[in-house]
Amino acid sequence: MTDDVHSPTTAAPMPPPAQPAGGATGAPPPDHGESSGPQQLAAGAKKALDGASEKPEALVGAAFAGGLVFALLLKRITRG
Repeated sequence: MTDDVHSPTTAAPMPPPAQPAGGATGAPPPDHGESSGPQQLAAGAKKALDGASEKPEALVGAAFAGGLVFALLLKRITRG
């Protein structure tokens, strides 16, 4: 490990656990060509951040709108 905070890392996702020959059911796992679950969410988030990096004003506007909606919800909740 180096003291340089900007040095690249060797972190990588964990490989899938090894399965016995033929898998647990004897059939090969289905390969749909698309990721699912956390991988799909991470890919969507990365795609959104890549697009947002071109227009940071959109992020500021979204944060403002989200804060305004949250404030209105809190006001309605505490009114009752």
